[in-house]
Amino acid sequence: MPRTRKLAAIMFTDIQGYTALMQQSEARAVELRDKHRQVFEAITQQYKGQIINYYGDGTLSIFDSAIEAINCGYELQLLFLEEPKIPVRIGIHMGDIIVTDDDIIGDSVNIASRIEALATAGSVLFSEKVKAEIRNQDHLHWKEIGSFRFKNDGRDRIIFALDMPGLNLPEQNSLQRTSKPPIDLEEKKASDRKKNVGFTPRTVKVVLGIVLLAVLVVVGYQLINYQERKEWALQEAIPQIEQLRDEKKFKDAHDLAMQAARYLKNDSGLEALWLSISWKPNVESDPPGAKVYRKSYDRDNQNWVFIGTTPINNIRTYIGPSIWKFEKEGFEPAIRLVPSQTVQLDRLGSIPNGMVRVESGITDLSMIMGFDLEYTSQKINSFLIDEYEVTNQAFKEFVDDGGYLDKTYWIIPFKRNNQVLSFEKAIKLFTDKTGRPGPAGWELGEYPKDQDRYPVTGISWFEAAAYAAYKGKSLPTLYHWDLAANIRISNLVIPASNIQRESLAQVGSFPGITSSGVYDLAGNVKEWLWNGSKLNQGRTVIGGAWNDPTHTFNEAGSMDPFSRSATVGFRCIRYLEPNGNQETLERNANEEIELFSLGSPVSDETFQSYLRQYTFDKTPLNHTIELIPMEQTDRKCEKIEFDAAYSNERMSAYLYMPTHVDPPYQTVVYFTGTAAMWTPQFDPNRNYQTQFIDFILKSGRAFLFPVLKSTYDRQDGLPNSNPSPSVNYKDHVIMWVKDIIRSVDYLETRTDIQMDNLGYYGLSWGARIGPVCLAVEPRLKAAVLVSGGISIYAPLEEVAEYTYLPRVKIPVLMLNGLHDYCCFPVEAAQKPFYNLLGTDAKHKRHVLFENAGHLPARADLINETFDWYDQYLGKVQ
Repeated sequence: MPRTRKLAAIMFTDIQGYTALMQQSEARAVELRDKHRQVFEAITQQYKGQIINYYGDGTLSIFDSAIEAINCGYELQLLFLEEPKIPVRIGIHMGDIIVTDDDIIGDSVNIASRIEALATAGSVLFSEKVKAEIRNQDHLHWKEIGSFRFKNDGRDRIIFALDMPGLNLPEQNSLQRTSKPPIDLEEKKASDRKKNVGFTPRTVKVVLGIVLLAVLVVVGYQLINYQERKEWALQEAIPQIEQLRDEKKFKDAHDLAMQAARYLKNDSGLEALWLSISWKPNVESDPPGAKVYRKSYDRDNQNWVFIGTTPINNIRTYIGPSIWKFEKEGFEPAIRLVPSQTVQLDRLGSIPNGMVRVESGITDLSMIMGFDLEYTSQKINSFLIDEYEVTNQAFKEFVDDGGYLDKTYWIIPFKRNNQVLSFEKAIKLFTDKTGRPGPAGWELGEYPKDQDRYPVTGISWFEAAAYAAYKGKSLPTLYHWDLAANIRISNLVIPASNIQRESLAQVGSFPGITSSGVYDLAGNVKEWLWNGSKLNQGRTVIGGAWNDPTHTFNEAGSMDPFSRSATVGFRCIRYLEPNGNQETLERNANEEIELFSLGSPVSDETFQSYLRQYTFDKTPLNHTIELIPMEQTDRKCEKIEFDAAYSNERMSAYLYMPTHVDPPYQTVVYFTGTAAMWTPQFDPNRNYQTQFIDFILKSGRAFLFPVLKSTYDRQDGLPNSNPSPSVNYKDHVIMWVKDIIRSVDYLETRTDIQMDNLGYYGLSWGARIGPVCLAVEPRLKAAVLVSGGISIYAPLEEVAEYTYLPRVKIPVLMLNGLHDYCCFPVEAAQKPFYNLLGTDAKHKRHVLFENAGHLPARADLINETFDWYDQYLGKVQ
């Protein structure tokens, strides 16, 4: 048996009172031991420890670093103190050991074992050697417990306890009952001499007095120490918990509250905080008996933490977005985000590999953009859906198996330009670069090298549907996709997905997971759905691609079913039982796109009354300026904070200035797209909308990015920017326009800005609402409106864009995609918008890009925007 000698930190743990618990409730004891092992394995792995063996309710592990061992022990105890609590003792020693194939031996192992036996539940004890290794770790605190001599150890050892919030600090007298203190030989001789002398009453009084004094000292120390920790909980922990709660860091708040609770029994303030940071979920599975684990959604590298075994209804845990995993022997594991209903577990092998179950539910497509239909709520029975998009590797099976030549799978007529093509004629359209059957980007029937796990692209809707039939599946309907995606959690899914990024990625490369355990529904590739569209005889696509804006996640559009785009792929579903409403689920989308009645133009007098909504007292800005470090050397950025025009609020704006041009600068004021409503913080270096900032700066112009009401850190609960006939929406429009006015007010205070040459740049939402800003703010001299149009939703007349469009007189450039079916279709939205613009026909222009959907290509935007600003603001010198 090979042996190696090494220096290591040795950790022992065990569950205190486990034998007695087994006698009381074997099931409870086993449950605690299972949680102990699950937590222990996960955290030990996190801190690079090596588990040597388990023995009953205890463990033995080693670490190359004493610091890692101590940090591991601390986190373990914090987790063991969460419900259901596990009374664990931990002891750590540093020393030389001999490592065999399946064990470790040496005196250091025995010492670590003795230290663990000395500990009490909830404490971490360690030796002087460990203390020497961690002495420079400022975040760690400890307390000397005393000097002890262990069995078969010929020396006295000073033992320390980790003194950190949340841990138990052992009492000296409890430790002495566990392990004998060191023996002083001279004291022993004196004691022996006393044995030969009878105790006098005086001696008894002296001894009792000394004992009483010692007890008072110990009790006094304990009271002082407890009071100090209570003060810490009240003065430091409670405010920190409140701050963490306000920052929505609920797990961190929960962990700190667990520590504070040890010193604040029945404290009303802490009890109130518990209600705002934690909950007691009812978690059930069918069948019951599944082990449940949890980790935070925003902490992808976090290990799973064992919660309990279903049914669970009395365990307090932190609120906030989490991923829940259900495991039961003999069943497929299940992933859920919000286990609000009984989680159905499927027996191993009962569902196809790579598919996951979506529980039955009701959806009305209310969060899907791009349709004017009043969809009614529809019940969807449970179904299976591909966990990932169909890959090149999977699609090649269909190609190699002769799928392109088997008419059995091509069940939908090939209708094009109102003509039906024969199978033989249509199939010739679906070839690769070399004319062989296969996706458009393949060659000789092969996909590009090392692209096995990438989504298959360059396939038409007909090819996707044929593959689905080949696998005994179907393309999802819009309703099925919506139920699997749960758009309501897009604020979680979008930042964790491959959308508005650089390139296509392997499936599952990004952690963005939906409520049902499905990956890549946001971004990577748009996905073909079953539903057709009478608007252009197309088929529905949804989800956005890697290079699309984030808001396209929930924007459905339609494409020519013969289109073979490099940004479109698909996934499949399998019905577990028929839906009685299948015809409704499969009906065509975009059937009745109609513009609401625009009404009559308002009189000048009425319009002036509407303008008065945007007036406010020109009070001092009280602005502050902070220089923001930039990763790019071609720019500098200042964050300016100033008083908003309403409600005593403060707002901010980011002013980007090019470094290759001398001031004063021509400046463009930006009105963002809707994605800003779903993004919690503005990142001056990495915000996805910096793609627009980049080319404005390259033109030599400055770029002002106001943080508007309802966006970024000014979010106020408004779910989206859709117009509505509500006073709330009207009030928000007024605040948004005032934010633009106030931002221009700030620019007017600077000598390095050319106030006679201010431009406006609006994207999507900012383009739609642009007419209101341009009609109200006369200091804006020329505008570029990208991906805008008249909304299909009707607001109150006093803030409707159609009220302001005729009053816009400055030069306006509209840039749109021909295939923008999701937001602003050409006939229904773009053309009415353009026609209503009051700008002289010579100074307004509408450019339609034939190969674009909602957002035109960057190169197209650059060329048109540069020329427009050069013409109407003047070329940058």
